[in-house]
Amino acid sequence: MCISWLIIVGTLLKLKNIGVQRYHNNLETSRRNFPNICTTHTYEDKIITIKAAQKARLEVCSGSIIGRGETMEDRINMALDIRELGVKSIPVTILSPIP
Repeated sequence: MCISWLIIVGTLLKLKNIGVQRYHNNLETSRRNFPNICTTHTYEDKIITIKAAQKARLEVCSGSIIGRGETMEDRINMALDIRELGVKSIPVTILSPIP
């Protein structure tokens, strides 16, 4: 367990203690496609944060905004990861670009 994990869990426990019940953290896309849409953090950072929220006994919702160049396989792989994490609330937004 690294120090960043401990800090994340500690912060989320504080949120839980002041009454927060649910934490939202979209996976966004598959592990393979994630670097194409985000450069500020990693897919693994998302996974670690979701697990920390669960450890803090927060309900977690995690899904995606689809339509940003991912393949159907990317969508399936993301859904499988969300299922493996045991997330029960999975919002999916479909991007509809306006020219």
